[in-house]
Amino acid sequence: MKKQLLILVTLFCIQIGYSQTTYTVTSTSKDGPGSINEAIDLANSNAGADIIEFTPGLQIDATHLFYIPGGLADYMLNITESVTIDGKGGALIGSQRWINPSGEWNSLNNCPSRATGESILASMPNFMQVGTINVDNTAITVTVKNLSIEQFNSIAKVRENAVLEFENFNADKIWSTLNCNSRGLLSADAGASISIKNSQFINTVNWGVPATTSEISSSNAGDLTIENTLFYNNNGGNQFAISWDGQPNSKVNIVSSRFMLSGGMFISGSVSVSNFVNSIWVNEDDSNPKSGDRIINSASGDMNITASSLMWNNNFCDGECQSQLSESLIERRGAGKINFKESAIGLNNTSGLATLLNTLGNTGTGAGFTADTETWIQPTTNQDVAALRAITFQPVLRSNGTAFNSPVVPSTLYFDAEMVTPAFPGELIDIIPATSVLTNPINSTPITLDVFGNARNDANGLRDIGAFQLGLAPALSLGTITDGSVGLSWTEPLHHAGIAILNYRITYSEVGGFGDFVDVPSTDLTTTITGLTNGVEYEFSVQANYGAITPGNLGPQSNTVSATPYGTMTAPAVTATPGNTEVTLSWNAPDLGGRTFQLLNILWFEQGGDFVDVHTIYDINETTYTVTGLTNGTTYDFKISAKASEKVGPTGTASATPDTGLGIDDLDLLNGKLSYYPNPVNDYLHINLEEQFQARLYSINGVLLIDAKSEKTIDISNFTSGTYILQIQVEDKTYSGKILKK
Repeated sequence: MKKQLLILVTLFCIQIGYSQTTYTVTSTSKDGPGSINEAIDLANSNAGADIIEFTPGLQIDATHLFYIPGGLADYMLNITESVTIDGKGGALIGSQRWINPSGEWNSLNNCPSRATGESILASMPNFMQVGTINVDNTAITVTVKNLSIEQFNSIAKVRENAVLEFENFNADKIWSTLNCNSRGLLSADAGASISIKNSQFINTVNWGVPATTSEISSSNAGDLTIENTLFYNNNGGNQFAISWDGQPNSKVNIVSSRFMLSGGMFISGSVSVSNFVNSIWVNEDDSNPKSGDRIINSASGDMNITASSLMWNNNFCDGECQSQLSESLIERRGAGKINFKESAIGLNNTSGLATLLNTLGNTGTGAGFTADTETWIQPTTNQDVAALRAITFQPVLRSNGTAFNSPVVPSTLYFDAEMVTPAFPGELIDIIPATSVLTNPINSTPITLDVFGNARNDANGLRDIGAFQLGLAPALSLGTITDGSVGLSWTEPLHHAGIAILNYRITYSEVGGFGDFVDVPSTDLTTTITGLTNGVEYEFSVQANYGAITPGNLGPQSNTVSATPYGTMTAPAVTATPGNTEVTLSWNAPDLGGRTFQLLNILWFEQGGDFVDVHTIYDINETTYTVTGLTNGTTYDFKISAKASEKVGPTGTASATPDTGLGIDDLDLLNGKLSYYPNPVNDYLHINLEEQFQARLYSINGVLLIDAKSEKTIDISNFTSGTYILQIQVEDKTYSGKILKK
């Protein structure tokens, strides 16, 4: 009885000592009351797991102008307690901006700190640090969900033994510009684990030495789990997408995910097992493999590639790759084997060059590969069918016939579907019986959908080799997205049991809205949906119609794809009005084509000379700015361009020459004795001044248009709309002001 009482008292003390609290982020600023940083500080000071929730859809300006890295300042968020951050569809939008001598924004060819003549306007820190360095952070788990970030230096550093979980997390344009140090997206210290689900990582650049700075990396870490996640256009394959060094009993599980133009995998250390299941990996649609475009198992545990599709554009390694003496696209280097099951491995283009890489290479001790009878590997000049069967110890390995619709020149943005589409008739379709259950290694549940979301087992009870189920349900892909329209393409459904397809029904709707549909002839496998609203996200799906449009005659629906159409951006029309050591600029708000406005940059140059300076405006309703500190008699060129939804629009230009006789702010020196009206003016400008005066009207470029003595009514009805300079001379003094003609 005393023991039970002691337990109850202990539990009560724990409960009163820890209270889970929910903090709400309401501010669009990164700091201050209601901000994300304030919420993190509060959660850090409250022991135990807390919750941070955003106001739904909140867009936070995370820009750090003139950021100087150092210590904790390297990270925008420093998290030292367990917390769940629910963005509720919101985003943290950073801004990294630099300009080269030609005035171009954000050239990604070179890191700006290393490039000659670059002017860095704004830098960003890394997004978050989980735990404290050199401390056991076992008790800390941070979950981030329903959130997007853009233009940070990196995403996260996970300190010793902490856990970081992402769910429905999107990261775009993560550029490691701070001191141009090589840095990937995510890294884990000893014992730390990372879990990623239903997320995407796109458009990363880190400028690191090839194959040295992986996007996801670790040292003696815990588990890495990735499920239903997209990696696209990350360092162009120069770096590995994943380089995971694990401690004993650690695991790597990658399930139902897609990798394109993002580098391969390097598994090392004491990882007990790594699984690549129901997933697609392709290097690029038109280039040679690069240094990071390899699959390497250097760990003590096995790597299992199951029900997946791997495709290289060719097997001619580029110069950087060859300099590392890499001999194979898929290599086994350590004690762990590489085991293939129900997978398809191929090349989009073959070549007869003598320096071709082998597809499979074993530099470890003893046998390094195995394959089941339902795996297909494409033979090459260096490794024919006999060589592949020998190295996999599979005497009936599938290596003959046609597996893929290759070579192809993809037309879709996410090109993996076209690259790994099974050929029909071919060697990959309807091979595996439904009784052979495909299991998710993360939770041991059956995998029922392919990587695109279509049913893995077709109506005939069979499924295909690889990650792409070509069957009764079409596989839908995005095509060209333009002004008010979205292009779509899909595969022809198979196995219609002799029943003709009459047409295809395309169903589409605004996300969360009501649907509409169009019917496309059965002879077409592409269409363009028009009449869409720019800046609005739509969802699309397709299904075959085998007869009258009734539910019973429609085949299974395809996977769903989403896209947002945008229109053409226009250049602002710029007017430059010269003054005394200054020029006043005015412009119209440009058409953004439905995109979300981010900022507007004003750059000025000495005509025929160098870049002088830049000014940034964050309010689309602001349409004037006065550039001061200019040299009279020097002509300046001005360029104005807007950035919206991460796209920079066309540039509006104007030129002007400031002069001592064109001051525009000194009419008030007459101490109220002078007035002129109306302004803006349509036909007649009235001047109210009792003293004798000389009135002159100039164009914005200093051309004299009217010269009148003591005329109090000036007719400007025939002039075009725009800004003019009114100059009033009284005795030996001259005063100037701006006139706007409607």
